[in-house]
Amino acid sequence: MFLLSAIALQLVNPFIMRRFINQALEGKAVSDLYVWAVLFMVVSLATQGLLIAVQYFGESVGWGATNRLRITLLRHFFSLDLAQRKKYSTGELIERIDGDLNALQNFFSQFVIKLVGNALLMIGILVALFMIDWRIGSGLTIFTIGALFMIDRIRASAIPYANQARQINGQFYGFITERLQGADEIRSNGASRYTLKQFIQWIAKYYPALKRAEIRNYSMWMTSIAVFTIGNIFSLSIGAYLYKSGAISLGSVFLIVQFTELMMVPIEQIRREMEDLQKADASILRIQELLAHKSSQPSVSTKPFPEGPCDIVFKNVSLYYNEQTPALRDVSFAVKRNTTLAIIGQSGSGKTTLTNVLLRFYLPTAGSICINETNIESFALQDMREKIGIVTQDVHLFAGTLRENLTFYNSSITDEDLIETMTALRVLPWFHGLTNGLDTTIEGLGRNVSAGEAQLIAMIRVFLKRPEIIVLDEATARMDPETEHIVKQAIQALVSERTCLIIAHRLETIQHADAILILESGKVVEYGAFQALAADCSSMLTDLLQKGGVSLENV
Repeated sequence: MFLLSAIALQLVNPFIMRRFINQALEGKAVSDLYVWAVLFMVVSLATQGLLIAVQYFGESVGWGATNRLRITLLRHFFSLDLAQRKKYSTGELIERIDGDLNALQNFFSQFVIKLVGNALLMIGILVALFMIDWRIGSGLTIFTIGALFMIDRIRASAIPYANQARQINGQFYGFITERLQGADEIRSNGASRYTLKQFIQWIAKYYPALKRAEIRNYSMWMTSIAVFTIGNIFSLSIGAYLYKSGAISLGSVFLIVQFTELMMVPIEQIRREMEDLQKADASILRIQELLAHKSSQPSVSTKPFPEGPCDIVFKNVSLYYNEQTPALRDVSFAVKRNTTLAIIGQSGSGKTTLTNVLLRFYLPTAGSICINETNIESFALQDMREKIGIVTQDVHLFAGTLRENLTFYNSSITDEDLIETMTALRVLPWFHGLTNGLDTTIEGLGRNVSAGEAQLIAMIRVFLKRPEIIVLDEATARMDPETEHIVKQAIQALVSERTCLIIAHRLETIQHADAILILESGKVVEYGAFQALAADCSSMLTDLLQKGGVSLENV
């Protein structure tokens, strides 16, 4: 309604101005001219008010649509397998989820409104021109069709260049993001010059792609300028001819020129919308590419995860990232409920991969994993991950308070729940040492938190879920002297009366394990009860303990 009213008023105003000019030339009373002048001003102000209302509602629709699409994209991305998520760097994801959607925002908010509105305005102008003189209407109709055809052809030719520019833009920002995150390591290792050289190489790659895309954008702008010039020449020429021949009044000449100028507005708006559509086309293709990735997880897994103690059984599990790279090879073992299995091996032996398949970040290429005699692929994925708690050596902390980092903004978790959890984990001495308690400020990436404190925060997070299974992935690898004792106490409380898998970085952390699994190149080379292997002089475990300086008398 607002749009149609605004279009109607834009068509009415030139007729008011024609009446004003004709009456002025006829020598009408000044009071009559005042009436038409005031009416012209009122209609102009009303037109602007209606256009503001159209803009407001369009922006509301656009932001609502793009924000819903952002949520859809994020949910879809988090549902993908780990291997699929690793295809994109942080910068690329930011560009796709935010940059591409920003390009679509105008498309959603204004494209349909402006396209329909400007199309109706052009039709109204052409009808009005036909009413003045069929020759003017016919000429400007042909002119308008030709102008729109030229703009559309240029837009179509520019889409591949815009797509390439956005693709490189995402990769470029991915490079910048990763280097900024690793700025300290780059400086400390003397890699600043090399990084700057890489940056220059990226600029050399990015600039030509951006230049080609922008040239196509400007070509549409130059085309519209040429169209406007030709249109004005045509309208002035034919208006002058008809006026001299006595076919129309001077007011009608003004009306022709005014409508021609007004015609340039929808053509220019459509040109801009085509430019935005060109960017939107590239963004849509990239968003569709992200949405095209499908999770390999079963879509009908709805069985609830079992409550209480859990048994875990790996049976002939193999995982291949590709046909030539086996990450796990025929791995079999069992973890009885409420016991701890320590997994040890060199870097790259498959320790973390083993926990990733347990958490269904990857699905095994062969074999099966069962919990309480049920294949894990049968469980509802979200429910399963809620019941398996994992603590890694790399803890991600966010800018905010300690409370927000512990609860992940879950308002159902009260301060009393947090204190109760910290009491159970025996970390209250550390907490009481914080000046502001739960309101303690955590900087982005945990810059003001030690590695040991980050581990404590991660353990509290996990314990809040009350998981049935605990996975500690080298959680003690980065302990600091100040928190080492508290972290060890927290681990003991965390694994108590739970099924636990510990990926060991230090040999001393496996001394309380019930069973040991040693991996090498993705294969199990030794597996058995800890006490039995420690008592066997020929076992690999005994050799590792002796080399590590751990006395067998204390085992």
